[in-house]
Parts: sequence; C-alpha cells; structure tokens
Amino acid sequence: MNCLGALLIIAVVMTGAALALEPFVFGNNKVSFVLPDKFSRMPKEVVDQKYPRGTAPEYVFSNAKTTVSIAAGYKPGADLSIAELPQFKEYIEKTFERNVAGLRWITREITEINGRRWIHLEFQSNAFDTEIINSVFMTALDNGLVTLNFNATVGDYPGYKATLQQSQRSIRVKE
Repeated sequence: MNCLGALLIIAVVMTGAALALEPFVFGNNKVSFVLPDKFSRMPKEVVDQKYPRGTAPEYVFSNAKTTVSIAAGYKPGADLSIAELPQFKEYIEKTFERNVAGLRWITREITEINGRRWIHLEFQSNAFDTEIINSVFMTALDNGLVTLNFNATVGDYPGYKATLQQSQRSIRVKE
C-alpha cells in the first residue's frame, strides 16, 4: 500500500464515516458534491412530510433513519450574480429570521469552497418534531441560484458533523 492510500484510510477512520466516491451532479451538470456513504434519495413521502408547504428542493438525500439529510437545488433565472452575494446574504438572513421557528444563528458568512464564493448560514432551529442544525450554502451560477442544505437533528449532529463537513468541502462548480 502506498503512503497516499494509507493516509486516505486513516482520514476515513478518524472522521468516523466515509464519503461515497462518485459525486452527485446537478445544476445544468455544473455543480457536484460527494454524498456521505450510505446516503440515498429520501423517499417521496418523507420529503413531503419534511417540506409540507410544497417547497421541497429538487434533490434530497438522507441517512437510513432520515435524521440527517442533504438537500440540493438549482433555480435558473434567479437574477443573481457572485457580486450580489453580500446583499443577497442580508436578504436571506432577514427572511430566515422572519420564517424559521426558533432560529439561533451559529455562522453567517461569505466563504470560499474550491475557488467559488458561497453564502454560508448555519443555525439551529425547531423542526416539527425536534431541534435541527442547518448548514446552508448558496451561490450564483449562470444567473441562477444554487442551494445546498446540510442538516441533522441536534442528537445526531455530533456523529455526522465531520462527514457533513467533508461533503461540504467536496462541492465543485464548473463554469
């Protein structure tokens, strides 16, 4: 076994879980990220329950218990550019503050992932039956909006935090 292979195995063991190898691609085939191992498409009936107002993202993946999930979507024609991210961040923060029950901010920033600027909003809030932690990433692409939401119940979050962060770091956008 070469040194790189050994380091990869050590990294996987230390994070407590592995990522799948094949990235999931969406957003006009320009956005990709690697799902955690053993995550799969969330069943439609569970998606409908989690998003009762009919606002479900295009793609929702979860662990087997559906207590940890990743939602991904692309909205073309949102009239958004990278330069407008700071103003859009302020707008989204205010929108969340008005509409998200029990919102408690953890992080509100513009960050960079693999050379791309992203809005990153992390918060704890009330869900219909539990407390959840959301880590939302948004960026502009081709005049549209890319959104990824990594979330977990407060109880499951510590066991999945490193794996979700690995998945977040794997996000790539092709121009």
